[in-house]
Amino acid sequence: MQYSETNLRGNGYIISGDGLSVPPSRKRKRFNYSFNIYNNLSSHIKSTSISFKKGFSEYVKTASLINKRFISLSLSFGVAACSLCVFFSYFTFATAIYSPEGRVAYSDSLNAFHSSLAVVEKKVKSTNATLSEFKTIPAICLKSSLTSNSALSDKLLLCSPEYTEGYSLLSDGEIIFTSKTKEEAQSVLNEYVSLFSMNGNASVETSIEFKKRIVPVSLLSSKEESLNLLSQNKQIPVVSVVSSAQEESIPFTVETTEDSSLYIGETVTVTEGKNGTKKIYSETTYVNGEIEDSRISSENVVSQPVTKVVKIGTKEKDILKTGVLRPVSGGRISSRFGPRWGRTHQGLDIAVPTGTSIIAAEGGTVSYASENAGGYGKLVKIKHSNGVETAYAHLSKIIVTKGQVVSAGELIALSGNTGNSTGPHLHFEIISNGVRIDPEPYIK
Repeated sequence: MQYSETNLRGNGYIISGDGLSVPPSRKRKRFNYSFNIYNNLSSHIKSTSISFKKGFSEYVKTASLINKRFISLSLSFGVAACSLCVFFSYFTFATAIYSPEGRVAYSDSLNAFHSSLAVVEKKVKSTNATLSEFKTIPAICLKSSLTSNSALSDKLLLCSPEYTEGYSLLSDGEIIFTSKTKEEAQSVLNEYVSLFSMNGNASVETSIEFKKRIVPVSLLSSKEESLNLLSQNKQIPVVSVVSSAQEESIPFTVETTEDSSLYIGETVTVTEGKNGTKKIYSETTYVNGEIEDSRISSENVVSQPVTKVVKIGTKEKDILKTGVLRPVSGGRISSRFGPRWGRTHQGLDIAVPTGTSIIAAEGGTVSYASENAGGYGKLVKIKHSNGVETAYAHLSKIIVTKGQVVSAGELIALSGNTGNSTGPHLHFEIISNGVRIDPEPYIK
């Protein structure tokens, strides 16, 4: 054991340049005692440290083995518990139901199967051997594979040959017909809509749905039967809107100006009138092929009309001096002005076939136009200047109207055989201030 110089001096040793000198005996005894105590204490501490270290190492080894076994066992129990939790989260005990054709469904209980079977047997009209051949066995299945009681009744019912699945067409909730497949039902509806389609444009204006149902086989309709049911029912309105466009004429207007250099009844056209055109767009709504509504959606003017400008004479004219035109072309004079059959014949008769054109003998204003003027039949009168009028009787058709301004030579009527007439002809009169005069001298 090594001691420092300070410790040796403190215990009585004499240190000189020649070495270490032993202290006196009294001091040596004290030194030996202290030295022994120190050695014993050091040995005990060292021994205790070695024992603790060895014991701690053994404890660590033992604890590690115990911990490993405990952890392994815990993990095994944990995995088993989790597996059971997962299994019963997705799987369950059930009753498997089989028919001669194979498995029908999984039910949550045998009682549910018997209850559903009782419901089905009430619906089936005839005795059905298939319904008595169901077998049940305990089973484990996915919870999602379980069939509810209402759905179980449907599945059991489908095992009967008297029932089948079909797709019904419903209009506003009312069943119209039932087809074997949804595609067939849709095809019937499409064909029905096409019957009333105008220009390929049609829509169904009602709530339509296809519903999958379990129905008696007798209620299934063929495609032809379904179409007949749909046509007879007429609960599904097929609306077709047809747009069309057509051109119409816009009549031109006539603008007149007075001209004192022209005689009354004379006219001069300054600008020829021309009708315009417009395109009218309309929409016609058909319901099941019949017109429901028609309206004009818009109008588009293609060309504007050109106003006709006419000068009208205001100068007084004495037609008894200037003469008049022959009111009808051709024909022969069949009766002149003067005595006839014991009385005076007030005009000039010109025999012409019915429908011959009658013109105004002179320009003026139509003062009278009647479809029934007694013995005159259909009659037209034209007022001229200086109190002179001309009359045209026994007409078959009147073309002018009262108040209309006409020019000399303008078409006013067609000859005929109306009124007191013995044959088709024109009766022509000239009236001056209310007095009828012989027209023949005044015809040019």
